[in-house]
Amino acid sequence: MKKKLRIIKRFCQRIYGEWLPKREKPRVLQMPITSRCNSCCVTCNVWKHHDRKDIDATLLKEALKDPFFSEVQSVGINGGEFSLVPNLIAVLDALTSLPRLESIYLITNGIATEKIKEHTKSAKSFCSAHGISVTLCISLDGVGYVHDTIRGIPGNFEKTMQLIQDITKEKDKYCDNLVIGHTLSRFNIDKVHEVEDYLSPFGLALDIHLAVPNKRIGTYTDHDRYNILADDKSRQIAAEYFYSRFLYENNLTAKARFFANYYYLKNKGKGRLSNCLYRYRDVTIDENLNLRLCATAGKSLGNLEKESASTIINSNSTKKEAKRLLKECDNCIHYAYYPLTTKGRWLFAREVAKQQYSMTIYKCSSGKQRLKVSISALNKVIKMVVKYDY
Repeated sequence: MKKKLRIIKRFCQRIYGEWLPKREKPRVLQMPITSRCNSCCVTCNVWKHHDRKDIDATLLKEALKDPFFSEVQSVGINGGEFSLVPNLIAVLDALTSLPRLESIYLITNGIATEKIKEHTKSAKSFCSAHGISVTLCISLDGVGYVHDTIRGIPGNFEKTMQLIQDITKEKDKYCDNLVIGHTLSRFNIDKVHEVEDYLSPFGLALDIHLAVPNKRIGTYTDHDRYNILADDKSRQIAAEYFYSRFLYENNLTAKARFFANYYYLKNKGKGRLSNCLYRYRDVTIDENLNLRLCATAGKSLGNLEKESASTIINSNSTKKEAKRLLKECDNCIHYAYYPLTTKGRWLFAREVAKQQYSMTIYKCSSGKQRLKVSISALNKVIKMVVKYDY
């Protein structure tokens, strides 16, 4: 009974947060700690920035002492390329100002293999001493020339694969969890199965996500060159791919994520079915200590060197920005791994029911029996979907 009440309570909280979003203290910080990068990715313009700046660890530590950050449990560290930051341990030390921090998530392009291993090994040692888990995500966007073309660096694929092999052999020295990040774009959508097949002997988790327009990395206005939505053939291939993953996936959470991506693509970039906790909770701090609400479409609300986070968050300009961003959500598929919205759960339940029970219903001998089986099937699936993420 207690478990059921807890599920119902959390479900109601999700609906409330979806329909009447009220700003909460963040649980997750998305934190690009540098604008320096040694890659030339076609899906990102950070490497074109003329300023090369690392986050100021001393100022960051002071900023994170603000009560607004008192509930943060996880920090995603990216860039640019985090391995180019010489004082990474100082940045991690700044994060110890967060009283509830449990984990960090490091993303790397896999180019400077020795630097990456050195930095990651140091980070793992430091974090373990502070009771913080480390997840390392290594980006891999294709096999051979496909990855090198997308990343703009000849030989990147070989270096990345060597890094994956080295980390896999002694994973406990470098991280608690190892993930491979795969960004889908017009340049590799027809070759996604090659990556899955190539990595299968390693038994590693593959985090597949669509490349999306992003203000911070300078691709908000020129994304047609890589965006799958800009090419109907690419969009159709991607939609078919995600629907096939939805059909054959047994894990319900992953199944829901694949369905959300499929629905978004089928509707030509409209109709987000996944919640996004950046709508009312989580935030981004960039390398300049600018605070943003949204990781992709948000503009700088203020600078943490000049103002406290609490002051910035409670300002009228932040409230206006929050309202503006709500209008952007329907056109975005970033962070599709969040639980489905109420509409998303209903559409997902209906599709799962169709997938699992359509043949049984078809074989029913009478309309009355068909209706009875249909209602029973839908009831079972809805119950399952309501609690799939708890």
